[in-house]
Amino acid sequence: MATKTKLFGYWISSTDEDSAKEAVKMAGLPALVMGANAALVSLTTLFQPTPNLTIVAWCATIALLLIILAFRIRAGNSAWLPLVLVLFSAFLGASAFSSYIGWTAAGNEPISAAQIITGWIVPLICMVLVVAGFKGWLWLKTNGSKRTF
Repeated sequence: MATKTKLFGYWISSTDEDSAKEAVKMAGLPALVMGANAALVSLTTLFQPTPNLTIVAWCATIALLLIILAFRIRAGNSAWLPLVLVLFSAFLGASAFSSYIGWTAAGNEPISAAQIITGWIVPLICMVLVVAGFKGWLWLKTNGSKRTF
């Protein structure tokens, strides 16, 4: 397998079919992590004094789909990756909105800003893996490799 790693070893360059498949498989890991994160957000929102059931339902749905699709991708079924990218982006958008609301509610205190910044380290690393996996999927698509569901 001819892979070149960049960006602290997280980026997998798709130079041949094996490296593209490896990049796609690695995109399943952040989908699983973010699915677990979405499930955690759903549960913490559910047990608040006044839970917003719309957020609970959306986060639970995204969590379930991301976890199922993560296992499908890790099994080598690369055709699911565009859907994972859409769900991953939707959850990142919801997380960004939630972070902004939390930061404004905290009154712009330095400790809340530090918590929000550290809370975005893992999602950003996950985004690098998902984008690298999507580039691998594009390599497989343009070179006519079989992508299965």
